[in-house]
Amino acid sequence: MTRGIEEKRSNFLHFFAKAPILIYFAVILEIIILGIISSRSLSVQAFASLFRKASVIGVAAIGQVIMMISTELGFDLSITSTIILTEILAAQLIAGDPRKILPVVLFCLFLGFLTGLIKGVIIILGKVAPFIATLGISAVLTGVTLLISGGIPKGHIPDAFRYIGTGFIGPLPVPGIIWLILAIIGAVILNYTIIGRKLFASGDNPLAANVAGIKINFFKIGTFCIGGILIVVAGLLLSAYIGTGTFRVRVDYTFQSILAAVLGGTLFTGGVGSIVGAFGGALFLTILETILTILNVEYFARLILQGGLLILVLTIFSLRIKR
Repeated sequence: MTRGIEEKRSNFLHFFAKAPILIYFAVILEIIILGIISSRSLSVQAFASLFRKASVIGVAAIGQVIMMISTELGFDLSITSTIILTEILAAQLIAGDPRKILPVVLFCLFLGFLTGLIKGVIIILGKVAPFIATLGISAVLTGVTLLISGGIPKGHIPDAFRYIGTGFIGPLPVPGIIWLILAIIGAVILNYTIIGRKLFASGDNPLAANVAGIKINFFKIGTFCIGGILIVVAGLLLSAYIGTGTFRVRVDYTFQSILAAVLGGTLFTGGVGSIVGAFGGALFLTILETILTILNVEYFARLILQGGLLILVLTIFSLRIKR
């Protein structure tokens, strides 16, 4: 019986390995639909804009994938609050002075590492469910943001730093290039290094990994630290694009990053995930948003569609693993 269960799991994981390919087929289908409803959306400038818009979700999704691989139900619910804190803090501390860019960026990255470390310790050593821990952290970060800003964001981002959010290298937007580089580095580490193999082992079967001598707590906490840094990078990209601090972030980056990760082949069960797939998931969601905007679909309908999409994908995967 145990062998049968393992065979079912193996077959399911084999199917799931195809998820990155499937999401890119979906992206191609979206591009075809986009071309049919608006031929202007197939221009180089339009694709560059899509790539830039997807970069914030995409970088955050890399962090989600790493955390979800290492820990069962390891998704982070504090991403949106972290991004808002980052962009408001960056604008307020830099205050238009180019000389402050480097120290402020380093400070924000340290805060990302610190919040990730706190989340990791609470979840892994404190045995608190990830969604409870990160939901609590989200509330704390929102309170801290209101405290330091007084409810009114101040300061602005100088042009030297705005380049990473609005600049181009050839036809490619700088934030998209940063996202692509981070995705390549992450994918190589996960798939071709001993660190990646240990990370997958820690999430897939913690007991066996522990017996094999892998320091699973170290790896799991480390993923939350890395995830925290990546979330801050996403926030810095957003602040560089907006140019000022604002509470009016119109995208739910927490939900979008989770959905991008799941669409790209990352499981809530731990031990399975793909940064390459999440890259495609972020592109898929951004193109979908563009299509819905062109079609003048109401905001409430977009939320229903996105929520239904997540439920549908998870239901399909759940039914397959039960078989």
